[in-house]
Amino acid sequence: MEFRFPEDARSPARKISFLQCFVAGTFFFLLFGYWRLQIAHHRQYLEQAERNRIRNLPVIAPRGRILDREGRVLADNFPAFSVLLMRESPTALTPERVQGIARRLGVDPADLEGQVERAEKLPRFQPVILKPSATLEDIAFVESHRVEYPELDLLQVQQRSYPKQTIAAAALGYVGEVSEEMIAERSSPYRPGDVVGKSGIERTYDSILAGRDGMRRVIVNSRGQEMGSMTTINALAGNDLRLTIDLDRRN
Repeated sequence: MEFRFPEDARSPARKISFLQCFVAGTFFFLLFGYWRLQIAHHRQYLEQAERNRIRNLPVIAPRGRILDREGRVLADNFPAFSVLLMRESPTALTPERVQGIARRLGVDPADLEGQVERAEKLPRFQPVILKPSATLEDIAFVESHRVEYPELDLLQVQQRSYPKQTIAAAALGYVGEVSEEMIAERSSPYRPGDVVGKSGIERTYDSILAGRDGMRRVIVNSRGQEMGSMTTINALAGNDLRLTIDLDRRN
């Protein structure tokens, strides 16, 4: 005669076996996650954490002034802000996100997408100037949406001004953002967003007037706000250029 345990007597043993399997499975799952985090992808997560903590910001060199023969200023600089795209940000730049940034900054989405595509060829640590001349609305947007758009930052720059606009305007020329053709030239020192002389004296003596940019490594928090500075490579200002033009005789 075969003896059978009642169904309710075998139930606790099944529950214990199931609980043991569940605990073992959970343990191996956590062990696999620990291995993946600390060993398999350790360098990736370490670099990502470092990018969140340390940010490289360019220090824009002021352009040299243009003076008349008596030392009176014909071309000078004034402080302003540009909007930067920090490309080491872990946030993915999807087309929808690029269009959202373009809409908020009031720029053409197609132009902004082109800038982002061209920047793919640059080193990851090198930021891109999205808008050279930021308005007060642009500055307020970037400052108030650092959590939503951590890849955006502000850079203090020097904008060109001509105090005597009606005097020798054609001879002085003007400055503007470097063209794609100049960037594509072999051994070109230019980067997207750099300002160069476009015509007149500004272009002819660009190598004299242009300075050499520096770099700052700063510590930022999770909101992208600067908390401290690590190292700084100072910018080298451009040289002043004195012309033979006499401002008094031009009046």
